[in-house]
Amino acid sequence: MGAEPDLPELKKPVAVVDGGNYLRYRADVASAERLLGASTADIGVATADLYPNLSVSGFLGFISSPGLTLGSETQSWSVAPSLSWQAADLGSVKARIRAAEASSRMALAQFE
Repeated sequence: MGAEPDLPELKKPVAVVDGGNYLRYRADVASAERLLGASTADIGVATADLYPNLSVSGFLGFISSPGLTLGSETQSWSVAPSLSWQAADLGSVKARIRAAEASSRMALAQFE
């Protein structure tokens, strides 16, 4: 038998990267990470229902009918604040928060 062939030589050095870096590029890992982020955000959305919600709506326009001109006397506007709060149904709100936390724990387990 003859001599064993020489191993090929590298023309330039090869960077060795930590294996954890390759996990970042896997589609299933990225999907699980986004699912975890979304379910964590759902906890905040559910928690926001514990507090009152204030909104303001308005109207600005002209009121006119046949024979009336558009002038300052036909201008119309209104502002209407609205306050809503689920104070009578806080048990339901707390149940939705617990459900969101459970969903987040499940997403964390899938991610891990």
